[in-house]
Amino acid sequence: MTLLINKMVIIMLIKNSFYCFSLLQSGSRSHIFIIFTLLLSFYSPLYAQEDDDLLIFNDQADLLDEPFPVVLTASRLKQHKSRAPTSMTVIDKEMIVASGIREISELFRLVPGMKVSQVSGHQSTVSYHDIATDISRRLQVLIDGRSVYKPALAEVSWTNLPITIEDIQRIEVVRSPNAASYGANSFLGVINIITEHPDDVSGTQVSYTNGDTNIKDGFLRHSQRDGDFSWRVSLKQRNDTGFDTSKRPGKPETKCHDSKSVDVVNLRGVYDLNSNDYLDVSLGYSNAKKQGEQEVKPPEKYDDINTEEFYTHVLWHHGFNASHALETQFNYTSWNDRNDWTTGCTDPIFLGSAFCAKINHDLKQERMDLQIQDTYEVNDSLRFVAGGSVDVERAESETFLGGRVYNHRQRLFTNIEWQLMPDWLVNTGILVENDSIVDVSVEPRIAINYQFKAHHVFRYTWSKATRTPDLFEHDGKWNYTLSEKEFVPNNPFLNVNLIPPFPTLTPSDDAHEEKITSQEIAYIGSFPEHHLNIDMKIYRDAMRDLIYERLHYNDGIFIINNSTDLNLTGFEVSADYSPLKSVRLIASYGYSHIHVLHGEDKDIIEDSVPDHTASLMGIFKLPDNWQLSSTYYYADTTTGYDEPGKWKRIDFRIAKQIKLTDKNHVVISAVVQHRLDNDPDFREENHYDSDNKIYASIGLSF
Repeated sequence: MTLLINKMVIIMLIKNSFYCFSLLQSGSRSHIFIIFTLLLSFYSPLYAQEDDDLLIFNDQADLLDEPFPVVLTASRLKQHKSRAPTSMTVIDKEMIVASGIREISELFRLVPGMKVSQVSGHQSTVSYHDIATDISRRLQVLIDGRSVYKPALAEVSWTNLPITIEDIQRIEVVRSPNAASYGANSFLGVINIITEHPDDVSGTQVSYTNGDTNIKDGFLRHSQRDGDFSWRVSLKQRNDTGFDTSKRPGKPETKCHDSKSVDVVNLRGVYDLNSNDYLDVSLGYSNAKKQGEQEVKPPEKYDDINTEEFYTHVLWHHGFNASHALETQFNYTSWNDRNDWTTGCTDPIFLGSAFCAKINHDLKQERMDLQIQDTYEVNDSLRFVAGGSVDVERAESETFLGGRVYNHRQRLFTNIEWQLMPDWLVNTGILVENDSIVDVSVEPRIAINYQFKAHHVFRYTWSKATRTPDLFEHDGKWNYTLSEKEFVPNNPFLNVNLIPPFPTLTPSDDAHEEKITSQEIAYIGSFPEHHLNIDMKIYRDAMRDLIYERLHYNDGIFIINNSTDLNLTGFEVSADYSPLKSVRLIASYGYSHIHVLHGEDKDIIEDSVPDHTASLMGIFKLPDNWQLSSTYYYADTTTGYDEPGKWKRIDFRIAKQIKLTDKNHVVISAVVQHRLDNDPDFREENHYDSDNKIYASIGLSF
């Protein structure tokens, strides 16, 4: 009878899921859902059973016969991927090393549906199902649970993240709205970069990389344990000259001015206070010097951009017992962009003179947040996480904000995992957020997982999310204050002080939060006898009231309104296959179709989301400690402001490990990146002189 009921329910769920769960979108049903979730989270501890065998915080929960990896980001609970409430991609350490990639942002080409755009040699953007071009404003990015999403211009500065790619243990990517766990700006998904614990990288590592485009990278890390205290410190410098040639229509080819030099230092220490408590402290700093991109008329000179980022992260973990833990964490992050008095010149005007002046593009941003999270396993069938946070965001800019602006935010959240029946698992989550920009918003999610066979799961997920306008969209005062004005060459017949000042532009008052309702049906399957894992989903995202990024000006204001509505549907699949112990193949493919219901620049919006993305990585362990890997990447409609094109590249990496002693070894590697298309990278002017980029590394561990 149970088997018959299961079959009947799963058929009804698949056939009628979009209809059934659309009922939750009505006001009354939403209130019932919210009340049920909150009551269940507070009701559960009253009947908790003490059981020291419930190792919910121990990696022993990753049973030997469980083929799916353990993930943390989807619901804030440690879950096997097959039990998570949403689709996820895990980029593990082996994939990171085998890719041979230097820039963290490029790793996301391995994720189905992801678009990685290289705006310039020192600016990249990572987006998922987003209509953005050079700024991705709808994807939350975390490092060890700490947000690096900038509050003023709603972007992530991938170039100068204060971590190194060598310190990344794995990356978890949530490929659907996850505001029920992380709040309003987790609009389309969440990236969580998880770094190495000091105990996992003991000893000293040093490496050097050299290659085309003047690549010169140096890395040093030391980690050790002293009694109850383990720590690691990492230092890295990255240098390259970016794109080689700028090719603009109707203009002569010029050398690109987009080099970068990035210095990074970070420190992580973990102190075991006692058997139940530990303190985890991280500090990081980066300094990036980047060449300005602007095309300057005479005199031909550029001013560099200097960007600093600093963070501190303090986490205290207290375990009451094996099934109950409390975590308190404090985070502070600051970003300081100094485009020190950029020189800007107009085209030559009267009598062949150009008007030049100094313009301040400085921007300082800060975020502080305090968070408390309680995780509790009630019994074998029920566990939950609940907590809250308080955030303060601040930004200051003479040009973009007219001074200093603030945002304050408070959040309450809960996620519940309930084993309803042996084959049925329900995940419910909700987050209530009070924001000084848009007041109160509610972000719910429900997911039903049905295991119809061992290691084979169907899942249905329904969720809603919002995105809060950033500080510039809400409080911007855009004005260029000109100083050191002059004509070049000097013209005695013209008075530079008669040049009218730029007007001050302020945003329109009608911008409000963006909204998305997402539904997906997924299949997660494992074939242990064939060493094959498959993950696929179909989805429909209804996005409403999107703020399109192109600004319009009228009577002293720049128009920011929620003018774009669209539906996005598609299919994504990924597979991980190991036919031999020495061979691993990882493949991904994503298809999306965008339908703009209302909005300006319809063609540009539709071209901004790739119809197809794909990757295929092969890792081959060869005799005598040799390793060969190759990765193919593909994406279409990836350009920013020009005609759509295609992006295709194949990478090769070969590495040899030379063992010196039981604890010491040397690794020598070489990487070749070969472009398979003739299209520019994102912008028409971005070109390399050669289709090949080659660099080599040597590293020593002792």
